[in-house]
Amino acid sequence: MNKTIKLNALRDEEFSLAFFSPRIFQDTEKMERIWKDYIPGLTIVSGNRGVGKSTLINYYKKKYNSDVLDRQIEYKYFHINLQNNGSNFFRDIFLFLESIVLEEKFFSPKEVENINERIKILKDEILFDIAQEYIIENSDINSNERLNDQNLSLNLPIAKVFGLRINKKNKNLHKNSTTAASRVIKTRTNRIDNIQKKLIDLLRLYSEHFKLIFILDELDKMEESEFRTFVVENKVLFLESGILFFIVIDKEKCIDLQYENDIMSSIVREYIYIHELEWSEYIVVASRMSQEYSVASLKEQFYKTRGNYRKLVNYNSFCENSSRRITRDLSNFYLFDLFINNKYIRGLPNIIRDVVKDYLFAVIDTHSVVGQLSMLEMEKIRERFARNELLNSVLLRVEQLIIMQQDLASIIKDENHISLLEEIKKYHHPKELHLYGLHRVKDIIDEYKIVILETSEKKELIDIIEVWIDCIDFICITRQKKESGINNISFHCNIFTSSHYTEPTLFVNGRGFAWNHEYYSRGEALKEYLNEKKIPFIELELEEVLNNHIFTEYSYQKMIVGLMEQKYG
Repeated sequence: MNKTIKLNALRDEEFSLAFFSPRIFQDTEKMERIWKDYIPGLTIVSGNRGVGKSTLINYYKKKYNSDVLDRQIEYKYFHINLQNNGSNFFRDIFLFLESIVLEEKFFSPKEVENINERIKILKDEILFDIAQEYIIENSDINSNERLNDQNLSLNLPIAKVFGLRINKKNKNLHKNSTTAASRVIKTRTNRIDNIQKKLIDLLRLYSEHFKLIFILDELDKMEESEFRTFVVENKVLFLESGILFFIVIDKEKCIDLQYENDIMSSIVREYIYIHELEWSEYIVVASRMSQEYSVASLKEQFYKTRGNYRKLVNYNSFCENSSRRITRDLSNFYLFDLFINNKYIRGLPNIIRDVVKDYLFAVIDTHSVVGQLSMLEMEKIRERFARNELLNSVLLRVEQLIIMQQDLASIIKDENHISLLEEIKKYHHPKELHLYGLHRVKDIIDEYKIVILETSEKKELIDIIEVWIDCIDFICITRQKKESGINNISFHCNIFTSSHYTEPTLFVNGRGFAWNHEYYSRGEALKEYLNEKKIPFIELELEEVLNNHIFTEYSYQKMIVGLMEQKYG
């Protein structure tokens, strides 16, 4: 099989694979609704590094690109990394707004004039707010003291950002010994509130013509106190600007916001948590990514990668094939599988459950090296993950579950050589055409994205069928005839797939898998297999050589639908 095709999908981090999980799909549906309906407010997107937070955000940025949608109201994206940059947040928003071209089709001349005037005023205020302010305290100034006329340049980096040079002309000041000069300035909070109010007014003007979406990234690298201060200080902006905000953070900061800070309930509109892959999800994702179809090997991979999507990508990209045997990682998998499927742990919220997973991995890794753990060792591991009272209470319960299972070594099983299809069907079921609906196949027959399978082996085709078992719409076995050559008749297995979480995809078997003078019996064997597994299939006679475009032609699409209706209608 040509592995290049599969690795291309890995490098692109194909959305349909990264977000296979039906549970994750529920969260992506939330994201879709927020994005599509443009629901303003603050949404927190969280999860461990590598689970696909940025993949998810970038997917919807691409999907709702104004150039693609050709909408009357355009989407405008402000995607900023805010690591250690909270103090310049208003400036960055302002520069973003200033960079937007006010096109005539969106703005009247009067609106352009109004916005430009507001930008000019706000630019000055933001510039002076960043400038270092000073106070001349009450003091006696000698009557003979004077300041000569001079131009004072404001030498600040921000002046260069705005392309300005600010001069202040100071007149001669004559004071007598009893005159005191004092400068009254607003407090920092008042200045921020004033700028924020004007910035909100400007955002509202823009949002009448654009769908503004702000994506604030890298905040998980801020210190805890700095992050909380940032969210609270910008509360009014998040709540009153009418703009859609996404904050992307790790699960630790999200737990602090969601469970340890009451004020956040009034600020955050929605929490979207992207969890690590479960084994039931991982087995399908991993087997579709690689040529690895051994259940034991996939269990080893799961434990090595912790169910993390990024680690899975790296594992498949760099791991060389090697002989497989029961290793420590496989033994550890069985321990992990036992505890994670405990009724109490399964009932925990996803975000808390992922902390428990991290804790279990740490316990099992330690156990595999030192053997049975003491109470003190268990306590030290728990302290690493119990960052607040809630997590400490949860992990204490999990700790008791582990202690009750006194001999962990007795849990380790021998691999029972279950087939991949049998393991997948524990969690996922093939489609039933009469329930799924032939009408859907008719509706999407012209939407299938074509992927060429460079294989001529029946076994590899069956492997692909089995890992896509819950997505298969039907299979089209084509018979084509060439004018010359000893193997002038060939058979091709073309797999039509789609689901609620994957786009319609057609795997085209370009090289064929059986010929009239070579492996002819494979054709009948494949049909027997499909009948046994109750997988819908049709047979199609081709009058031309199979190519990449044949299934995109209306005449063949109509022929395929007709055969499906004739056989299954």
